[in-house]
Amino acid sequence: MNDSKLVRQLKARRDITVSKILDMTTSEIPKVAQLHAKHPKEIPGELHFVTVRMLDMFDNGQAPFLDSDLEVFRNMGSHRCLFDSFSASDLRDGFEVGHLAGLRDILSVANSENYAEFAKLITYGAQENARMIAAAMAGYHDTARVERGETLQARQELLAELLRASTESASMAAAAAAAAGILLPQGYLILVCRFLQEEGALERALDESRSLLRSSPGILWSVQARRDEIMVLLPVNGDEDAAQALSAELVAAASRKVRSVRAVHALAATVESVPDTVRELQQTMSVVVAMPDAQARPYKATELMIELAISRQPALQNRLADLLAPLEQGTDLRLTLDELFFYELDRERAAKALSIHRRTLTYRLQKIREFSGLDPSSPHGIQLLRAAMTAANLSSSSIDDSHAELLPVE
Repeated sequence: MNDSKLVRQLKARRDITVSKILDMTTSEIPKVAQLHAKHPKEIPGELHFVTVRMLDMFDNGQAPFLDSDLEVFRNMGSHRCLFDSFSASDLRDGFEVGHLAGLRDILSVANSENYAEFAKLITYGAQENARMIAAAMAGYHDTARVERGETLQARQELLAELLRASTESASMAAAAAAAAGILLPQGYLILVCRFLQEEGALERALDESRSLLRSSPGILWSVQARRDEIMVLLPVNGDEDAAQALSAELVAAASRKVRSVRAVHALAATVESVPDTVRELQQTMSVVVAMPDAQARPYKATELMIELAISRQPALQNRLADLLAPLEQGTDLRLTLDELFFYELDRERAAKALSIHRRTLTYRLQKIREFSGLDPSSPHGIQLLRAAMTAANLSSSSIDDSHAELLPVE
């Protein structure tokens, strides 16, 4: 043992660190909160083991975890699958959120004197966290295969679940698929569709899209009912154009039955890159949902550079959103802008949707100019109003990015 002063400091505050990790994981991951409520000593015990063991191994010359240590996490993954009804994503998220929470807490003891050692500890922790996740996922996978059976459908369901969960489990899924004789594509075009503020929109979209979902072998899809969302993995084997055409067709089919469809898609060039692509798409989707003039088509992140920049700068978001505050002085002025942008600045269609005369619409636009100082009849005014509405929608957004499980098309 090196008897590091930094390690002694971190061990002395391990109860605080464990508490911080527990608070963050239970607040961010419902399954963890449910497990903690049912067995209040289980997760703190696991966290104490991980914290102390990692610090001991680091103090012992940055030796990696032993096989016996990793077996603990393998058993944890098996237990989460068998007894706790965790999804693979729940399991992965528990490790990743916990690692982030622990890192945030131990930053409080970093200073100029221990910076070099602290930097080594951060690197070591990230490496070992990846190994813990891989071990836990392996235990989860082996248990799930036994529990769910060896039918083709069961294998496909487990394959899809692991594909989405993490890079480590995606690699594991690819190996398992090959062993089971399931041919995976080179990659996937991942499409996410969300349906806004319409009763029964998800069901209508599914009914309209089901035949297309069945049209290509290897398609996987999921439903997240809580946020009225469908995610589709379209196989890509050297022909991304065909997958993009089918993606656009799926969105068009859904839009025939649903007024407000928001869609994004991106290429996961390899099976292993599916989890990261899914996370990137959820960020892109938050921007598309906020856009007042989003069309019923799949957007790519490269089309949304301005909106993504706004979403990543809270101060700019607030300044833009404040431009809309004066509109509260008038009646339905914000709603009028919503409809005007929805109908791509077509005043005739916007007035019809609002059930008002076109002259009334013109009067409201004059009031918008009077109250905000922005002229909705000028290109500059329209650009600023659009940016302001996007920023306001982003600021008020409460999008739930919890994970849904993918299923093969029935």
